[in-house]
Amino acid sequence: MVAPFETPFAGFARLMPTADRKDPDSQVGKFVSLLFGLALLFVLIPAVNLVNINISRIMERTSEIGVRKAFGAPAHALVGQFLVENVLLTSIGGVIGFVLSIFVLRAIAQSGLFSYAHFTINARVFAYGMVLAGLFGLISGVYPAWRMSRLHPVQALKGGSR
Repeated sequence: MVAPFETPFAGFARLMPTADRKDPDSQVGKFVSLLFGLALLFVLIPAVNLVNINISRIMERTSEIGVRKAFGAPAHALVGQFLVENVLLTSIGGVIGFVLSIFVLRAIAQSGLFSYAHFTINARVFAYGMVLAGLFGLISGVYPAWRMSRLHPVQALKGGSR
């Protein structure tokens, strides 16, 4: 039974197994927290993957780090370099993803699967996506860059890590 003034979101939240029939407003809060938890999980998994990729990418460059440290490069300069590189790479990946999504949306629109539908990329969605890609690059690059900037020059030149 759907209440006449119920939004579709509230109606879906009411169908949750943990729904409390006495307090319908708490159902929406539980549903939002469930969706937030799932979104956090789907964001955390790629961030951990990016951290691992960045660690392996930076580990390949330990000799470069050792040479720069031997010539007196401060740790904050190394961290800044790796963060800028990482944010740039994730931003390029974000642009490539949006270009590919434009082609996919055009293909779906031309296929005729959805009659009278017009699929486009919104400029605001593009901006949010690029901010999110940059944020992913920043977050996933901090730990690997900090870890490599703390290497002793001799260890870095030998290709080792702590």
